[in-house]
Order: sequence, then C-alpha cells, then structure tokens
Amino acid sequence: MKIFVTVKQVPDTSGTVAVNPDGTLDRASMQTIINPDDMNAVEAALSLKDELGCKVIAFTMGPPPAEGMLRELMAMGVDEGVLITAREFGGSDTYATSQIIAAAIDTYARTSSSPDVRRSTATPRRSVRRSRKNCICRRSPMRARFIRTATF
Repeated sequence: MKIFVTVKQVPDTSGTVAVNPDGTLDRASMQTIINPDDMNAVEAALSLKDELGCKVIAFTMGPPPAEGMLRELMAMGVDEGVLITAREFGGSDTYATSQIIAAAIDTYARTSSSPDVRRSTATPRRSVRRSRKNCICRRSPMRARFIRTATF
C-alpha cells in the first residue's frame, strides 16, 4: 500500500513577506516553512507507515527550491518526494493547482506497478478527466507533459 501526502511551502509568519508588483509572492526574499497542517498529515502517514509497513510519497508543487522541503520530509521518514514544477504553473490559482497535483498523482499511480495504487486513485482520475476542459489556469492548459517529477 502507498500513502500519498500533498505538502506546501508557506511563508514563515515570523518573518517578512515580500510581494512583487504583479501581486505574486517574492519567494527569493522570504523564508518559507512547511505548512503546519501538512506536517500533521505527514506525521499521520508516518505513523500508518510504522503500523502497516506501507510506503509514504510526498507531492508538492512549486519552484525548484521546494526540493529542500522534500529532502527534509525524507529525513523524517517519507520514502519518496515528487516535485511538480514548470514555469507554466507559476501564479496558478488554487483550483488550477489542485488539478495539476491531481494529474501528477494520477500519472504517478498509472506508472506504478502496484494494482492497489491504481484502484485507489480511480476517483481523482475521473474528476481530472472531467475538469480538463474547464481548467481556468491563465498561463497553461493542464497537460501531463508539463509535469516534471523528481524522486530523491
């Protein structure tokens, strides 16, 4: 069995947050942390891993420096980290981001050799197919070819 956990980097509230003129975050000039709620999900997945002996895979979408966050999670016990990154994804709203991550999980599950993983992701796969026509991402239509994954 495999457990997929999605995580996100968020600005550190103890530091300053810089905003570009176009309204996007200036990630280069601020500190980031792993979302505390996502850390709770990772800890729950790791406790299930200890109980059941399953594999935990963390997914995140963001710029290449988010790789450090995945490495930190792997040091905690996560088995694999998948970074979804492409210039076309920059500035995506929450709906487009959720659709991109769902497509990445779908792609990962379809390339997995375990049949139970493929069955467990049938519902997200259907919802992604239905919503591809309605994707509201301004900069990029959602296509799996833009997804670049890295396993560390």
